[in-house]
Amino acid sequence: MHAAMDDIGNPSSIHSFGRQARKKIEDARAGILADLGLPEYRLAFTSGASEALAMVLTPHTQNVQAKRTTTHLLIAESDHVASLHGHGFADNAVIKLTVDASGVLDIATLKTALESLPEGTQAVVAVHAANNETGVLQPIEAISTLCDLHQALFVCDLVQWAGRLPLNDARPAAIIVSAHKLGGPAGVGALIYDPMRLHITRPMIRGGGQERGARAGTENAIGITGFASALHEAVGDMEAEQRRISELRDVFETGLRELHPDASVFGQDVPRLASTSCFALPGQEAALALMQLDLDGIAVSSGSACSSGKVKASHVLAAMNIGPELAACALRVSFGFASKPADVERLLASISRWSSASKKNSGKNANLRRSAIGKSA
Repeated sequence: MHAAMDDIGNPSSIHSFGRQARKKIEDARAGILADLGLPEYRLAFTSGASEALAMVLTPHTQNVQAKRTTTHLLIAESDHVASLHGHGFADNAVIKLTVDASGVLDIATLKTALESLPEGTQAVVAVHAANNETGVLQPIEAISTLCDLHQALFVCDLVQWAGRLPLNDARPAAIIVSAHKLGGPAGVGALIYDPMRLHITRPMIRGGGQERGARAGTENAIGITGFASALHEAVGDMEAEQRRISELRDVFETGLRELHPDASVFGQDVPRLASTSCFALPGQEAALALMQLDLDGIAVSSGSACSSGKVKASHVLAAMNIGPELAACALRVSFGFASKPADVERLLASISRWSSASKKNSGKNANLRRSAIGKSA
């Protein structure tokens, strides 16, 4: 990225400075596709995953082979809000797909939904590969195969998955990737799609015709360079790094259960990302716990989404039929390339302190209530 900052040319200019900037972008484009194992796909750089999803989840996306534009969106109830709220379909054209108690999409449910569509319609199926709150993995190979069988376009949000797990035989019509989830710069992502199956007929951002007409605007050459570098670094030691992070997560969850045998770890019985642990301690409100951890210099997330000062219950946990009282206690811990065993020890020590203090306070409050009732009687 530092080297790219020295390039003063516009990547669309034909002079030598512009060509230097263009070369960096095209090298990055080829590198990202190669590192993902999708050299035959086409890549359009965007400002991030939300924009990429908004680009492709619209009735203006075409199935090239069937020569039809999409009419219906089939989407998992546990999917990211950028997909659930950022698409361009009318409400009556959206079919929500349920997940089980572990957060995994039932392939039979998807099959039934595809078979129930009226003849002549064109479906796009949106399912993220790994859940951003629980880390639960979806059966993307089976989803990809089923969508091809029914000529549906599978758009897979690969934001949490990329750089952590290989795609193997899964070949969605389109995937979404974001740089900052890989340790790269914020503000750059990509829509990566198979041009033999999917075509963007009406770009969301129109103008200069950059990105082969898929997305206008001067490319962010510095961010794109960082994007490619981060992905290349991540896939270079992916297997060993995920094994290391998985051990950290397992040590944490074992220690958590020793402190709190009643702790709930969501998605614990199904394949998950090594980097994510979503848990709840019954009776320990997440918002208060988050603040206590923050005072100890530990940054975690709650299982709720906060917008404009209003805290909303996690739609992911609701889709898994987790009761609102337990969902209100949910916290998410993320482990990454900077995480160390000492961080896990520090986290467990912090949880032990604030949860013990919370229990003592609860006991005092209960005694005060009993005393007040006795005096009233």
